[in-house]
Amino acid sequence: MIKAVLIAFLGDNLGSHCIGGFTENFSCSKHFCRYCLVDREGFIKNPLALGPKRTADNYKDSIEILSTTDQSVVNGIKFNSVFNSLKYFHVCSGLPPCLGHDLFEGVVSGDLSLYIDTLVRVEKHFTYNELNRAIAKFKHIGSDALSKPCEVKTGQRLAGSAAQNRCLLRLLPLYIGEKIKDPVDNEVWQLCLKLRDIVELVCAPQISHNDIAYLKIMIEESFCCLPAPFSFFMIFSPYISVMEIEDEITCILPELERQKVLSFADHLKDVISVQQKSDLLLVEADDLKHFLTPIQIRKLLLFGNSEETSTQTIHPPSSTSTSCYHSSSWVSDFQIPWQRFPLRLSQAITSGVRAHPEDRRSMVRIVVEAMQVHCKIPKRSACEEIAKIIVNTHPQTFADFTDKGERLGSGHYSLLRSIKCRVEHVNRDNVTHRLRRPKRTRNEEDCSPERDDTSKVVRRLVDSYGCINWHPVQLPEGETQTSLEEKKNRLLCPSTGYHGMLHSVSLIYLGRSLLTATCWMVSAERHIIFELHSANCFADALSVFFGSFYVLNLEYQEAACATLELIQRFFVRINPEEGTKCTSKFGTSRKTGTSVKRKVVHINPRVTTFLQRLTEFEWKTSN
Repeated sequence: MIKAVLIAFLGDNLGSHCIGGFTENFSCSKHFCRYCLVDREGFIKNPLALGPKRTADNYKDSIEILSTTDQSVVNGIKFNSVFNSLKYFHVCSGLPPCLGHDLFEGVVSGDLSLYIDTLVRVEKHFTYNELNRAIAKFKHIGSDALSKPCEVKTGQRLAGSAAQNRCLLRLLPLYIGEKIKDPVDNEVWQLCLKLRDIVELVCAPQISHNDIAYLKIMIEESFCCLPAPFSFFMIFSPYISVMEIEDEITCILPELERQKVLSFADHLKDVISVQQKSDLLLVEADDLKHFLTPIQIRKLLLFGNSEETSTQTIHPPSSTSTSCYHSSSWVSDFQIPWQRFPLRLSQAITSGVRAHPEDRRSMVRIVVEAMQVHCKIPKRSACEEIAKIIVNTHPQTFADFTDKGERLGSGHYSLLRSIKCRVEHVNRDNVTHRLRRPKRTRNEEDCSPERDDTSKVVRRLVDSYGCINWHPVQLPEGETQTSLEEKKNRLLCPSTGYHGMLHSVSLIYLGRSLLTATCWMVSAERHIIFELHSANCFADALSVFFGSFYVLNLEYQEAACATLELIQRFFVRINPEEGTKCTSKFGTSRKTGTSVKRKVVHINPRVTTFLQRLTEFEWKTSN
């Protein structure tokens, strides 16, 4: 028998409070700390103040008050944690702070980014490009090479992991220390060094009682040295967005009580992830049904829709809908933001080498962001034009090539796919693309956007990612459940044996899987045309199967054309452009029955996607 004991839970603040039964409303609760009973008013007056320590006894007293009254929260406690039933464990002493979450992804990420932003944009000691270039060129060895800091972005919190943020703070004097003017007298730089000393002491392998007292003094000195704007921002920045949301709710629904507004605002911020006032436009009715009445929900949603409509009608000549109609004009004047690309990507462009997959994804995000300035939802044709410009300008860095250096099709399909996927991703919550306008003629499209007549916007059903009428409640006219079941059975395959085989070339094997099969046969027109010896393997059978299409002069099966085309073009390197084995350039339209010219595709898009992912996999494994 193995005996175990629970010592502690290690996690972030939200998870620890959820486990311990403490309130998760950090921005509005009176008692928000799980270690002491300091109240919000006392904390705002003195952020270094400590309240009475939480113990198992006062925790139990709060639980008794909860059970005997109708209060939902008492002293920051919502319910009794189930883990308190253990004999040697209690949540008051078993939920320690997390070094990674609280220190490196919390304090260091927020404070250090604020210090760096002040040194760059206010005091102008260096630039973000200089800092990122110093990080990229610095020779990191040992554990630092595995936790190399990520790119520091303008005005944003540090986006790295705990190890990356610690590495950045520890090596910051080596990165840009020489660029600081008067480092001894510079208050912001001294704050960086104080934060560095505090972190190094906290992360020391062993700490004595004297070190704890010294650490307390260092923290107090560091906080007292903060200039007024810094102290205000660090204390109140978590609450500024909540205050804006509370004011907006109070403006729309003035009849709500103050306590209900606070709990509702906290729900919007912590559960639905509303970060700013404009995010209220994206809230749906299902998100509000537990807090508001149906009439109040309609008021809130109606106000958001009216705000969105008024915003769109303020500047009609430059609206995104107008710019999308006249996509050709903005694409011709569009400038690729080369100067905003990551440093490593700029170096790859200069050297004429392939772009790293991570840099390529960053480039796609930057390009799409620049495109959305002109058109919120660019069409595929506009995305293709921009992809062509990028590939034609720097083909060695962005074009699609095989490992032999052969260009795949047009060379820009993978980049086009990435740009279009990014456009769809950033617009996943945008419902404006579901407003279908009447079809416009070419003459109307060529007209000036300032013309008086405007097309009426009507809402229509759009088939977005799947069937728009799946399992309808009302059956079609003249249909019943029985008739639909009969039609379904009639569509099922009547036979799965030899006589139900397809007429096209098929590969048959005997065994549980392709790799363990003991017998291989190739069939065509329901006849076995070739039987392999038992010593042959899957590769031999696949070779015979692939060669049968050329020997019998047959077109590839539609279900397997992408795989067979991959074998043909990439492995066997057969690329016929003319002949009976190629798809006909002319065919009969299924809709009109007339003869039409088929779209010529140089290479199957799925083949291009597979080759790109294969190349990225080889890149990652080789490095």
